[in-house]
Amino acid sequence: MLRALCALFLTLAMASAHAQNPPAGALWNADKTAAVASSHQGNRATVIAYVRQKDGSFSTIDLSRIEGGALGQLGRPRSDYERLETTATEWIPRSDGLLQLEFRIRAWRKGQRYTVHEPLVFHPDGRVIWR
Repeated sequence: MLRALCALFLTLAMASAHAQNPPAGALWNADKTAAVASSHQGNRATVIAYVRQKDGSFSTIDLSRIEGGALGQLGRPRSDYERLETTATEWIPRSDGLLQLEFRIRAWRKGQRYTVHEPLVFHPDGRVIWR
């Protein structure tokens, strides 16, 4: 019974890691092996990278924590901002097998806009190098 449950959870975890194609409007890298898309709900961004696998499917990597790290540079808690916007702006080419993105995080507080640019490097298997 325990083995069956473990197998079920492993199957579900693997199914969630291999996702549908990236959404329309995703930002693709130059060789079309990876894309990134973000969406916003309230004061939180969801940032997902889609990495093409050898079989043509895509695995997903949650990069949403990039926003929190960038807000740390501004020195205020998330709740101090009326609006936040996190956007992947560019794929940075690399020759070491890693993937790199440049993000722009905008935060509005009392009519003033603050902007932070944050690089992010990650492995195609999903391991993120946050800084």
